[in-house]
Amino acid sequence: MIFRTLKNRLVAGYLVGGAIVSVAVVVFVGARMRHLLLQQLDHSLADKVRFVRSACVQGAEGVDVELGRNLFQRIHDPEDPEFIQLSLVGSGRVILESPTIREIEMPEIESSAGELGWRFVKLNDGRKLRLAGQIFEPDRKTDAGAPVKLKIIAAHDLKRIDEATRDIIVLSLQACGVSLVLLAILIRWIVRRNLEFFDVLGRRIGGLNFDADGVGAIHLQDAPREMLPVMNRLNDLIRRMERALKNERRFTANTAHELRTPLAGLRSRIELALSRPRSNEEYEDALVELLKIEEWLERLVQSLLLLARLEAGTQRIDYEPLPVSDLIRRSWKPFFERAEEGDFEVELVCDPVFEPPRPLPIELLEIVCRNLFDNAVSYTEPGGEIHVTVMETQPDLTIEVRNSKVIGDAQMPIEEVFLPFTRGAQSRTASERHSGIGLALCRRIVRSLNGEIEASRPNPAAFLVRARIPIAYEREIEEGSEEAQEEAEFSAEESAVVS
Repeated sequence: MIFRTLKNRLVAGYLVGGAIVSVAVVVFVGARMRHLLLQQLDHSLADKVRFVRSACVQGAEGVDVELGRNLFQRIHDPEDPEFIQLSLVGSGRVILESPTIREIEMPEIESSAGELGWRFVKLNDGRKLRLAGQIFEPDRKTDAGAPVKLKIIAAHDLKRIDEATRDIIVLSLQACGVSLVLLAILIRWIVRRNLEFFDVLGRRIGGLNFDADGVGAIHLQDAPREMLPVMNRLNDLIRRMERALKNERRFTANTAHELRTPLAGLRSRIELALSRPRSNEEYEDALVELLKIEEWLERLVQSLLLLARLEAGTQRIDYEPLPVSDLIRRSWKPFFERAEEGDFEVELVCDPVFEPPRPLPIELLEIVCRNLFDNAVSYTEPGGEIHVTVMETQPDLTIEVRNSKVIGDAQMPIEEVFLPFTRGAQSRTASERHSGIGLALCRRIVRSLNGEIEASRPNPAAFLVRARIPIAYEREIEEGSEEAQEEAEFSAEESAVVS
């Protein structure tokens, strides 16, 4: 379609608006001009009435019109004659009339004494007339008899006024049409020149190279002020896309590195076991080491798959009732021995939990708790403290894990703790099994449950993670309030019946 482009839409909009305004202006000007012409015509008719009236004198023999025939003829325009008729009131005898008055029948006109009466008349042949009439008493001579009343009517054909008005409207419309054509050419040029900015912006966007480091922002000189918010949002989108691509590349590279580490361990231990004949005990030790590496690799792959399903929104969330205290104890159990070995002071505090247990996403919450506990146990110096607090704040469940004193090389920036493959300790030992996706997985799980998670440092030696997860939805609260209201109304009805 021709109006698919913004340029054509703007031009068409301007032209349609200009056409509407032009027609309105032409109609207004035509009506105003016709009104002015009618005012001039009324003034001319009033002068003719006063002129003929001043020539009327009542004498002894009747009414004399001191107006010669030649003079009376000269006041008529041969090409545009006016109709004048002077008659006696009552008898209707015509004293004076125009030569063409016989062709038409002059209508009656209402007029009060001393004032002119006005009227539009349409004749049988279609002509339109403007009439001015007056009833008056002529000047009387000394020997005049009883006073008489005369009626004078002056009329004029409106044909020339209508033609002039029509010519003005047609000429104005023609002028507007020519103006709109010229305006269309000018507007099209102006719109094309001003919309070149979009072509430049499109070329700049098409030239962005996200494969290179540092895409940068788009800055266009002399950009319209209305486009600045669009450019700001576009630059913000570019920054987020660049950050997402960097995270993806980093995630891919770290995933390959993390998978290569256990695979290299498996290969090295197998090659070492096969390098020379060994005893059954040595083979058994090697198999135990291989099993540990396999378990590490399996946990890593499962975490990656879970993280991918959560990002894609395909992870199924099952709810089942379980006391939160049982969930915390079950999640802490795998870390009990490690806490004993590290001589940690552990405190588990569960605020009044739900009775009866409310349905919770137990599987995902257990993954969150285990990753938070593993992070606390792994990055706390021997003899440190670990505090786990679980609180119910309707309608949320808050899990808070705080550990201190944090090991020296785990002082990483807070804004990076939830990034995938970010480990607190920069140096890794052979026995360490951390891939750096625990907190990233926790954040993604909590967000998938419409919750919030945050990390902070209460002091330089402490690290705290707080997760808030909704457990009661607005629908449940509304249903509970409706049930309570129904119970209250039922109790009131029972009380009324008993009374």
